Amino acid sequence: MIKIKALSIKQPFPTFILLKLKDRELRTKNTNFRGFFLIHAAKVPDVKFMKEYGFSKERFVNGCILGVAELIGSEKYSEERFGYNLDNVFRFEEPIDYKGKLGFFEVTLTDPIMAQLRKCLPLVHWIKIDDLKSQITITEENKSE
Repeated sequence: MIKIKALSIKQPFPTFILLKLKDRELRTKNTNFRGFFLIHAAKVPDVKFMKEYGFSKERFVNGCILGVAELIGSEKYSEERFGYNLDNVFRFEEPIDYKGKLGFFEVTLTDPIMAQLRKCLPLVHWIKIDDLKSQITITEENKSE
């Protein structure tokens, strides 16, 4: 069983990330994790934010995996906030229903998830699998394409 990390984020923020309108995710906890992870849209959206800025919750999907991104670093914003810096963001063609969890969680790479990863990340290869965790990396020679 191969697994990859995922992070559940309340809508509309995962959509903003996948549209490349947002390149960092703010969290209350820092992480040492670096690498690719699945972007999961939480079951419950950020209703307060959506109402304040006039977004209709019906325009966003929830409770599913929407894409993949690479966490390349983190910064301390305040005593209680850390920014996860994101790069190499790719949106799946179709959302995949999946129950999320708080913080980073592990997802088994099922055939539908692998199919979506192959479609949006054709230039990746799997490297060392350690303790049933996987890491995806873009090969340097193909990164600029």
